[in-house]
Amino acid sequence: MNSAQSDIPRENQHSWCPKLRENIWHLRADAKSEDPAFLVTSKAKYELPSDYVRGFLKIRPYCTGHHSVASIAKITGTNAEDLLVFFNAFSDIDLLYPDNPSSIALTKDQVTKSLTGIVDIWAGELHAVYIANELVRGEGLSLPILIGWMTEMYHYVHDFPHALQCGADNAEGPLKTVLDRYAKEELGHEIFVLDSLKNLGVDADEVRASVPLVSTRTIGLLLRELLTLEPSATLLAAALLEAADFDEENIGHYQDRLTLLYGISNQALAPYFKHQKIDFDLGHQKLLADNLELIDITDIDRLDVLINRLHDLKHAFELQSLEIKAYYGEPNNGKYLRRQAMSYHAI
Repeated sequence: MNSAQSDIPRENQHSWCPKLRENIWHLRADAKSEDPAFLVTSKAKYELPSDYVRGFLKIRPYCTGHHSVASIAKITGTNAEDLLVFFNAFSDIDLLYPDNPSSIALTKDQVTKSLTGIVDIWAGELHAVYIANELVRGEGLSLPILIGWMTEMYHYVHDFPHALQCGADNAEGPLKTVLDRYAKEELGHEIFVLDSLKNLGVDADEVRASVPLVSTRTIGLLLRELLTLEPSATLLAAALLEAADFDEENIGHYQDRLTLLYGISNQALAPYFKHQKIDFDLGHQKLLADNLELIDITDIDRLDVLINRLHDLKHAFELQSLEIKAYYGEPNNGKYLRRQAMSYHAI
C-alpha cells in the first residue's frame, strides 16, 4: 500500500466518502465511444476510452469527501458496485486523496517536485483556454473583443509589478533580492500594450482613464493576497503566468492570423509582443527553475493555503476570458467600451 494514501476500506465500502487528488480530463464533445480521452494528474497522463470518461464525469462532481459511495450511486442513478470499480482503478494510480494527510511527513524535494509539476499542468491548461488563443482560432469572436482583451492587458500589466512588490516587501534574504529585481523589471511595461491599442485606433487618454473589469481587478487582488502571505509563491506565479517560450516565427503566424480574421494591421500588436520578448529575454519564465532552492515550505497547512490561492489565480484568468467576451462582445447594448470609474457625482 502506498504510504501516502489508504486503500478503499474493505468494510462498509458503500459508506466510504471518496475524494480525489487533482485530476484534469480531456474529452472532445463530439468524441465517439472508441475515440480516446485523457486524464492528466501530477504523476502521469493516461489514455482512456471516451465512454469510460463520460461515465465517470457523471459521478466526479460528488467526489468531494462529503458524499458516500451509496449516496453518489443514488444521486447519479448508478450501481454502487460499479462505482467501486472506478475507485479501485484510481487507487492503483494514486488518484485517491490520502485519508490522513496531516500525518504524512514531507521533504523539501517532494514539495518542490509537486509544486513544479502542478504549475506546469495548470500553465498548460491556462494556455489552452485563455482568450488570446481563442481569438486566433477564429471562434466567432469580434474585433471589439480583441480590443477589449488588449484593454484588460493594459490594466493587468500596469498593476502586475505593484502586486509583485507585495511579495518582495514580505520576503527576506536572497528571495527578497530576486523578487525586488523581478518587480522592478516589470515596471512601465503597460506602455507596450498602450501602443498596441493606439495601433488599433483606441485613444490613449481614454484607456488611461478607464478602469479594469472586475475579473482583472480580482487577479491583482488574488496576487497580492497570495504573495503577501507566501512571498516565495511569486516564483510559482511567474512559472504559471509568464510565456514559457518566445518563437518569433509563431508570433508572425499569430499576427498574420489576426490580420486575416479582424482586418487589422499586421504589426498592430507588435508592441505587445515586444513586451513579451523583453520579459523572455530577462528570463522571467525561468525564475522558478533558477531559484527552486528559495521555496522552503514543508508545513502542510501553509502548503494547502498556497496551493488553493494559486488555483484561484488560475481560475481568475479563466474568468477574465469569459468576462472580456461578455462585456466587450456586445458593443451595442449600451456598455461603455472602456469601463468607467464610478464616482460620487455619478450617482
